[in-house]
Amino acid sequence: IHRELDIEIPLTEIFKSPTIRGLSKYIPGVAESKYIPLEPAEKREYYPLSSLQKRFYILNQMKGVGTSYNLANVMTVEGMLRRSCLEEAFQLLSHRHESLRTSFELREGEVVQRIRPAAAIDFSVEFQEKYESELFSEEEIQQIIKAFIKPFDLSQPPLLRVKLVKLSYQEHLLFFDMHHIISDGTSMGILVRDLVSFYQGKKISLLRLQYKDFCQWQNSCEGQALIKQQEDYWLDLFKGEIPQLALFTDYKRPAVQSFAGEAIYFSLEKEIKEKIDRLKRETGATLYMILLAVYNILLSKYSGQEDIVVGTPIAGRQHTDFEDIIGLFINALAMRNFPGAEKTFLQFLKEVRENTLQAFQNQQYPFGRLLEKLGQMKEVSRNPLFDVELVVQNMETPEVRLEGLRLAPYESYASQISQVDVALYAAESEPGDTIHANMLYCSALFKRETIERFIASFKEILSAVLENRNLRLKDIHIVHDFAEVESSAYQDESVDFDF
Repeated sequence: IHRELDIEIPLTEIFKSPTIRGLSKYIPGVAESKYIPLEPAEKREYYPLSSLQKRFYILNQMKGVGTSYNLANVMTVEGMLRRSCLEEAFQLLSHRHESLRTSFELREGEVVQRIRPAAAIDFSVEFQEKYESELFSEEEIQQIIKAFIKPFDLSQPPLLRVKLVKLSYQEHLLFFDMHHIISDGTSMGILVRDLVSFYQGKKISLLRLQYKDFCQWQNSCEGQALIKQQEDYWLDLFKGEIPQLALFTDYKRPAVQSFAGEAIYFSLEKEIKEKIDRLKRETGATLYMILLAVYNILLSKYSGQEDIVVGTPIAGRQHTDFEDIIGLFINALAMRNFPGAEKTFLQFLKEVRENTLQAFQNQQYPFGRLLEKLGQMKEVSRNPLFDVELVVQNMETPEVRLEGLRLAPYESYASQISQVDVALYAAESEPGDTIHANMLYCSALFKRETIERFIASFKEILSAVLENRNLRLKDIHIVHDFAEVESSAYQDESVDFDF
């Protein structure tokens, strides 16, 4: 996610991709991409980077970036944990996945990746405990988490660190911290799955391909031809003046982008979910398309603009040979829509549906290359091309049970990194009668109460269009409608305004 980029990963999705993957599963009319079998790259000392890795390497050199591109997770482990088996499982993981043995360095002015032999990596698990009569307080745990997540030196593998904290005889916390340049949300799920298998002593078949083979393919004539084929769509979509979202902010935008973030969680109740399902059946739209349409209307109401760009992260693993590999496959799609005041919601939803289908048909065009072509690489005060994101996914109970152990997310941990101004995450619950969501926002720009009102307005709009899908967008009224106000007046100074 994201941000998505899909840089922010909700903890509820540790074992799944945080992005939309398997397009035929989510988007009717979009078929899975099919390719001929790929061949492993020739063995060499150095390998090229993927397009997104190049971008992350550059971003990592920026002053003040800190841990903004770390993927961190915390899990509870309940039961009789065999520490020696866990440490051995991580060693086997580094044998299986080359990304866990990869470093990045400059060679003759070009960034390359180097894969170390498995024997050269000393993969240690940091361990911390107290005397049996003492317990870690919640404050102490949060301090441990904060101290654990540190910047990485990309030239020194492994770019994954692990810590095990013993809370009691049968309860531990397992910490993961991995740099985004070698991983994404799907990769985190693969890591946990393989870790559990190795811990249980299971044998896993060797991987035919590794991440370097994806990089080799992307840089090949075949890969470049496919990218070039999709380039025309994106350049045509963003021809002319590119809109910049003008939302009210409570605080002046910093000269260099701040990644400080907080999240507010909320749910859409069963009645709303049932109405959404009915709209899906009758229009052929998906949950993603419906929420994207409503999100666009919300942003239009708050900004007074009718040309909106929303970012969406996508898994980027269309080739079946890449499904089990730890690596950075994620891509970002810049979804541009036009919520004109005279359109009815139904008309606008149909436009959003069509635009979504086209964007997903051209999903392999690297976001970094689009930024280069559009001249958007130099922006340092905000995320390039889009300031807001939407991530929608199916949701499963993120829990693993094996003999004598139970692994689950540590609910008290939440990422405090926001790659964009505002990101809306939504997921259907099991058995599917509720939609859980959260707004992740940049706390250097917005107060919590501002985002709470933002969420309330989102619910107002959603309820209105579900009640009357032929409602014109100009007739959708919310309690806090600033369409007639020059919102840009609040962009350049700290303002404490009352909605």
